[in-house]
Parts: sequence; structure tokens; C-alpha cells
Amino acid sequence: MRRNGKEKWSGVEGQVSLEADTLNDRSRAAIALLRSADPDERQFDELEVNFESSGYSDPGRYDGAWENCYPAEYEDERIVTDVFLTTAGQKIRVADHVMLVVERDPLVQAEVAKVELEFPGPDYDAMYEAALERKRGW
Repeated sequence: MRRNGKEKWSGVEGQVSLEADTLNDRSRAAIALLRSADPDERQFDELEVNFESSGYSDPGRYDGAWENCYPAEYEDERIVTDVFLTTAGQKIRVADHVMLVVERDPLVQAEVAKVELEFPGPDYDAMYEAALERKRGW
């Protein structure tokens, strides 16, 4: 939702992929049982981290009366929703307790923070249907 340059979003989905070998020791240990026993196949193991973002952006106001001016504000909270390990051609969803370890990995946090989100445009069909239903009194 956007008003006067202000923007607010909720539940915008994002995704990042990482090589499993780049994670810290604790995260690699957490996913070790899911990985292949063959060291040659392990080099292709990849993590897919899905997350949701909610936040707001306000460009601030720098002109006009000083009592109406304020600095720009931005907040973006990203919550990991799922983590999958792709190994030997299989995609495995990791357990919730393993996901908690992986999402705290500094590399994972940095990569999730870097992702540029794509905000969906307004759903004009749904807005039209809702207006039509209100007009009909449903």
C-alpha cells in the first residue's frame, strides 16, 4: 500500500539459495544427517531459504514548516518460513529445530537481508469484485 510516498507491506515472500558448505560449523552439523555420505556428491548440496518480509518505508519530509518535518524511516522484518536442502537430486524440508539453527547463521541472515523484494502490484480484479459486491449489497 502506498500513500504520499509512504509504503507498507506484509507477507511479501522471498527466497535465497546458498551452498551448504559455506555455512558455519553449527549449521553444517545441524544438516549433516540429511547430506549424502559421498563427499563428491556433497559439493553440490544447496540450501533454499524461504522467508516473508513485513515492514514500511516513509521518505520523510524536509520542506515546509519545521514542526511538520521529519527524517526518513524504514523497517523491514524478515522471518524464515522454510528451509530445504537439495542433495543428490532430492529436495528435503529440514525440521523446525534445524531451521532455527540455520536461520541464525550469520551468512544466511546476510544473504536474506540482501534480497531485493518484488512487491506485487494491486489486484484490480479483486478490487473490482469487492466494489461490485458492495454495490449489490452482498
